Amino acid sequence: MVIAPSKYDEILDLVEEDPTGKASAVDMVPWIDGGIPWQRRRVWYQFAGYIKGVGLMLKTPLIWGGDWDSDLTYTDQRFHDLPHYQEV
Repeated sequence: MVIAPSKYDEILDLVEEDPTGKASAVDMVPWIDGGIPWQRRRVWYQFAGYIKGVGLMLKTPLIWGGDWDSDLTYTDQRFHDLPHYQEV
């Protein structure tokens, strides 16, 4: 048996911890033609832009699980959690 480090642990290394010990997060997905378009990355990028834009309008900046460091470069992520959004 091989035991590998959890990708969840990698995520925790990338995201700053909230001083209260709580995180405000939600998972949201685009729904197209009666389903979730898991293989259509472009849809996810567009959806994330919309959700993050709404967050800014509400004065609640968000981190997206497809771009943890928010540098708009999606290929440098060690783990993609496309449905995940959390408050900065």
